[in-house]
Amino acid sequence: MFCRILFILLLLGNLSSAQLLNSMWETPSEENVIKQYAQWQQFQKENVVPMIKIDSQQNKQLIQHVKKLKPKTEYDLYWILNYDLYATFSAMKSENVIDIGEADNLYLYYNLTFSNRLYFKEFRLNTYFFNEYGYRNYLDSISLKTEDLYYFKNTINYPIIKDHLDFNFMINIKSQFWKTYAFKEDSVGGLNTYLYSSYFSPGYILYSSGLTYSFWKGNTIELGLISGKFTKIKNQNIFNTRESSKLYGIGKGSKSEVVFGLNLQGNITPKKLTKNLYWENYTQIFAPNKQLEAIHHYTFDINNAVHYLFLKYLRVSLRTKVFYDAQIQEKPQLINQISFGFYLANIVQ
Repeated sequence: MFCRILFILLLLGNLSSAQLLNSMWETPSEENVIKQYAQWQQFQKENVVPMIKIDSQQNKQLIQHVKKLKPKTEYDLYWILNYDLYATFSAMKSENVIDIGEADNLYLYYNLTFSNRLYFKEFRLNTYFFNEYGYRNYLDSISLKTEDLYYFKNTINYPIIKDHLDFNFMINIKSQFWKTYAFKEDSVGGLNTYLYSSYFSPGYILYSSGLTYSFWKGNTIELGLISGKFTKIKNQNIFNTRESSKLYGIGKGSKSEVVFGLNLQGNITPKKLTKNLYWENYTQIFAPNKQLEAIHHYTFDINNAVHYLFLKYLRVSLRTKVFYDAQIQEKPQLINQISFGFYLANIVQ
């Protein structure tokens, strides 16, 4: 099954260079000039004898004319697909965490990521997906399979100021696919497994509409002027197995909770600092409408990383994560992580 999935991804990757364009140049006459110039270049490659003077002058005139032409930037359809598959070994140090998966541990995991950009003449559609799954060993010698986390993001952008400002509509979904079990001690000191989480238990959906400001290349700041954050617990059994009447801000017997507010999200894709050193950052801040003046009611999710790329497929990363949600806990969670990994697409543009 894994080989089939990998084969499909490789096939799609080969298609990523395909750009379906309705027209590259502005008028048919200019197309003829381009064809003449291409034919002239080919003729120069195939003939080793010097060109006569009149032909050389004609070549110069063609070059000057080509430089004056301006390619169209608004195409009917333009498709780019990027993907990556990597395996990483990490060591994590945590503070103020309540999730069992975030305690101090050694973590071996894989990550499958792909992003898709589909450009239409009037708007573009961006899709991002990643799935992470692995095996953790904790300092008390307990080893567990991790939650198979997934994150799915869809954004539709309509340009207002070309290459800089867009109107957007965004949907973010975050959860896990399968059930996850944890251990707890019984009355005689033994360890028993119990259900800790499952599909959409918890699950998060964020709807947001507003503005997107683009800078550098592929980096954005998104302001959601109208946003709604939904928290869901589909499997009510986790209230019993975790012996709690309230989880993730949802009381027992209730399957969802919605909060409306403002959403600010920054995305900095790996940016080159030196030859091998890159910086990456993801920051999300959600401010509920009813508590806009109270910062301690905001939700913060910050993920900052520095990567060192070497050889062809290897990377060392230092990563810091900060998460705060007053409905879950009073103090912010802090996670410092160092990792060494193999990356199938270890090239940063």
